[in-house]
Amino acid sequence: NITLNFDADVDPTTVSPQTLGLHRSMGRTAWDFDVNGGTVTLLPGSFFAGEVVHLTISDGVRSTDGGVATPHQLRFTAGATAPPACARQWTDIGAGLTGASDSDVAWGDADGDGDLDILVLGSTGTSSQITHLYLNDGGTFTNALANLPGSSSGSVAWGDYDGDGDLDVLLIRESASRLYRNDGGIFTNSGVGLPGLLNADAAWGDYDNDGDVDWFVTNEIGSNVLFRNDGPTGN
Repeated sequence: NITLNFDADVDPTTVSPQTLGLHRSMGRTAWDFDVNGGTVTLLPGSFFAGEVVHLTISDGVRSTDGGVATPHQLRFTAGATAPPACARQWTDIGAGLTGASDSDVAWGDADGDGDLDILVLGSTGTSSQITHLYLNDGGTFTNALANLPGSSSGSVAWGDYDGDGDLDVLLIRESASRLYRNDGGIFTNSGVGLPGLLNADAAWGDYDNDGDVDWFVTNEIGSNVLFRNDGPTGN
């Protein structure tokens, strides 16, 4: 749980995903909450160890006497509930995933089942370009055949741009970058116009404190780009 302590009693009707933007790098962003006087408790469920969690408190949160909250952001990395001993042993589990060069990879719970899935793009040994989503079912990974276009020298990033609780996919490619909306594990091109970028990397964050995910993208062939998200379409 995440507990927020305000210096005045909070109006419960002003607490919502639109005024408190909770974004996770790996898991579903849906959450419940409880308001008790000046304390707001968010109930997002369990975090994954190592997951980056980003919370925006916008000026849409109001006190019972009409006071306006000062916009604020919190960002932390979730730890393990039972940290392992310092001595660690790493073992290849033989997952059988396709090898790729000029690649990028991101963990995220694509289907909301509580297991971390893998999204990877790159070039295979046969010089074909791939973007594969491998769904994790108890440690067994299966290609979801998500019909995402192949790419290399690009970037993949998870983020819930439309606030529906599902992790969406930002796919940076040289020919044309795309933002795919995740509706219960089904990925659809959002139609948001994004430029093609080479040797790029992408990261999300709420730079304008409005509660939704914005994107920052670096690339080789032009200026770095900051995309502001202004509403459910992600434009």
